[in-house]
Amino acid sequence: MSTWDAHAEEYHALDCALGGRGYPHLRRVAIFIQFKRSVFELDEPPSQYIEALVTGLKTQLPLLCAKGILDIRWLVDKASDEQVNRSTLRVALRALEEGIEGPVYMGADGEFKFGLETNERNMALRALEEGIQATGSE
Repeated sequence: MSTWDAHAEEYHALDCALGGRGYPHLRRVAIFIQFKRSVFELDEPPSQYIEALVTGLKTQLPLLCAKGILDIRWLVDKASDEQVNRSTLRVALRALEEGIEGPVYMGADGEFKFGLETNERNMALRALEEGIQATGSE
C-alpha cells in the first residue's frame, strides 16, 4: 500500500470539504511543502521529487484542481539545525501576505531570497565579483 493510498480518506475528506459547495467563494488553497536543506544538501529539492509530490496531490485533490484554486508550492528554509526552528506556517503566511509566487526560499537570515540570492554561494561569488569590479583588480 502506498503512502497516497494509506491517506486516501483524509485527502478525499479535505477535497470534498474545501472543493465542494460549502466554500463557494474560496479563492485559493495553498499547500506549502517544506524541505529541510539538510535532507537534500542542495539549494532546492530534485525536480522529479517535486513533480511526484505535485502529481500525487493533484490526483488526490481533484475537486480543488478542477476549480483551479489548488496552489502547491515548496518552501526551503535555510535555517541550520542549530538555529531556532522557524514556524513553517508563519513563513508560508508571510509569503502569501507579501505576494510571493512560486517556490519560497527563506534564508538563514530570516529574509526571503530571489533569483541568484537563493544560492548563498552565488551571493558570495557576486559580492566577490562586485568587489573586483569596484577596485579594478583581479
